[in-house]
Amino acid sequence: MFSSETNGYNRKEVDLYIARMKESYEKTLMEDRLKVLDNEKKILELKNKNRDIEKREKNIQNMLESFKRVQVEGSNNIENLRGEQLRIIYHQFQDFMQELNGRYPGVLVNNSYKKLMRDIESVLSKGAIKNAGVDNDPMRALLIKMQEKRESGSIREIKIERSPDAKERSRFIRPVTEMELKEGDGFDSLVDKFLASEPVEQKQKSIKQTSGFDLREAVTPTEDLNEIMKAFDFFGGDDEDKDE
Repeated sequence: MFSSETNGYNRKEVDLYIARMKESYEKTLMEDRLKVLDNEKKILELKNKNRDIEKREKNIQNMLESFKRVQVEGSNNIENLRGEQLRIIYHQFQDFMQELNGRYPGVLVNNSYKKLMRDIESVLSKGAIKNAGVDNDPMRALLIKMQEKRESGSIREIKIERSPDAKERSRFIRPVTEMELKEGDGFDSLVDKFLASEPVEQKQKSIKQTSGFDLREAVTPTEDLNEIMKAFDFFGGDDEDKDE
């Protein structure tokens, strides 16, 4: 491999071999270092990707939690709006029944109606309907304004027109308690059946004076004109002439 000299191997050949070995080693070492750097770069890229994935997962989780909160809040808001609508409808129904009682006195005397109204009012005043609405919700703001306007409005005066025979006509009014709701009637409640029923017609009384004269019969006579004239004694002179 090396040439021999008196003092051993050829020194130049040995030095050249060592230099070549060193160069080969350094080259291999440099290649390995480059590979390590390349692998470190790939690892860093993977870490960055993993960090981005974790960040996206966290953002998605936050969005889902936010959507859940909005959904729960929206559900509570819808329940509250339904409660407000039910209260407004209940107050409108109360006004209607008061007006109906003004026109037909005695309707509100019904005990079952009173119990029904008390039950409805107690349900609406309970905490069954959650008051968890959003203050800046436009629908809720509109309902609040309607409620405030209704509460601050003046009490309406209902004028009741009474005729001389009002007491006699009141006996023809049929209270709800005297009516029965049958299966084939097609009504949801006795109130609906009562409102849809036709009132009992009452024959109009003839307006007579103290003398017994009937004004309506005189305006629309049913007898012969000659008989009417005789009743007023317009032909009294002619009868006397005929008798003579």
